[in-house]
This record gives sequence, structure tokens and C-alpha cells, in this order.
Amino acid sequence: MIGQAAGFAGSYGGYYNYRYTNRQINEALSDNAASRADDKVKQTKNSTVMSDYYRENPDKRAEQESRVNEGRKLLKEAGLYPEDINNLSMDCFKDSVSRLISNIPYSSTRPFDEETVVISDTGWENMKSDPDYAAWVAGFIKEDRSAANSVSDGEDKGTYCVHNFGATPEEYRGHSFSKIFGGTAAGARTMYIAESGSDGIVTRAPRADRQPERNYNLWNTMRRSGLKRQQELLEANTQFRSQQKKQISETA
Repeated sequence: MIGQAAGFAGSYGGYYNYRYTNRQINEALSDNAASRADDKVKQTKNSTVMSDYYRENPDKRAEQESRVNEGRKLLKEAGLYPEDINNLSMDCFKDSVSRLISNIPYSSTRPFDEETVVISDTGWENMKSDPDYAAWVAGFIKEDRSAANSVSDGEDKGTYCVHNFGATPEEYRGHSFSKIFGGTAAGARTMYIAESGSDGIVTRAPRADRQPERNYNLWNTMRRSGLKRQQELLEANTQFRSQQKKQISETA
């Protein structure tokens, strides 16, 4: 009996210790889960579009922070300070940012360009809640418009550009194309209008209305250019023949 009792006592003690240890583990796991949940809530409350972007793209942080810094300068010049943006109505914020974007100058090498900036509803909301994202958008546009055009002024017909900004930097989509893309001014213009939509922020470089001519047709121009070249060659050949005959008659 004593042996059985001792064995039972040992078994019970082991079972009790197991239950106690297991309860400690479960409580610890529960505490850790609660702690992680609290941290996640804090992170969500403290996170912003740009802080999330930096965390997910650490290799791009330096480049994008430089862009944000340029954008902050533009926001301040427009009277849009971070501490005041939250107090603005969405309509007022949109109006202020739209005017800021419209006033960003183009490189002097791009006098004929036209551009539309389209920002999604979520994009506007995130720009307002995170002024650094608004700064990123402004800095991006400034950087793009400042890029020099390598095409000489005499050959440049201008460029159409459409920027689409979404909820985050990763959602940005944009492209540009010649104002005579496809060979005609009318065709390129139609494509630009279709891609711009009706709610975009439209801006134009100082001489945008001068290029290209409304009825510009690359194929007709090339054809005329070819005919002109043929005429020049014919006239040169005729002149050469005339001089050659004159020389022959003089030596005869």
C-alpha cells in the first residue's frame, strides 16, 4: 500500500506540476499574443503611408526621402504646413494642392509639353492624412518636370504626359508620348484626352499651344520633304548639266 500510495502521490505530483507548467505556458502565450496585438494597434495608429513604404522598401528610403524633402518645400511655399492640413476640409485641401501642382514649372527645354495629374479618392485621403505622402507627390512631379529634353527646339513637337497617383507610392502609374504619336497631331490629342479623364489637374508649358500644328501629319510632311528633296536634286542636276554643256561649247 505504501508503495502504491507513494506511486500515486508521485503521479499526482507530476500531473499537478504538468498542469501548473502548462497553465504558465498558456498564460505566457496569451500575454505575448495580447502584447503583439497591442503593438500592432500602436503600429497601426502611428503608421503612415510613407513610414509603411520605408519599412517595406528600406533600400529606396534615401532616394524617396530626398523627393519628400523637395515636396515639403513646395507645400510650405504654398502655405500647406503639416500641422494645419488636418484642419482643412477635403475640398480646400484638394484646391490648394491642385494649385500647387499647376504652378510647378517645366524645364525650359520642354516648352511645348502638356500634362494631366490624376489622383484617386484614396490617394487624396492618404495625402491629407499623411502630409509626407502629399510632399512625395509634389516632389515627384517637380523632379519629372525638371528633367531636360534632349530633343532640339526645332524638332521638338512637345510631349503629352499622364500621371496616375493611387493610395501609395507603389500604385503610381504614368507615361508620356509625343504630341504627334501615331503620325498625326489629332490622333495623339485624342489619345491624351481619353487617358486624362475629366477630373485630372491639367497643366501646360508656356508654349504648349504652338506645337504641333493642329493639322500636322507626319506622313504628309515626310512625303512633302521627299518631293522637295527630289526637286532639289533635279535642279542641282539640271544646273550641273547646263554648266557642263557650257564648258564643252567653250572648249570646242
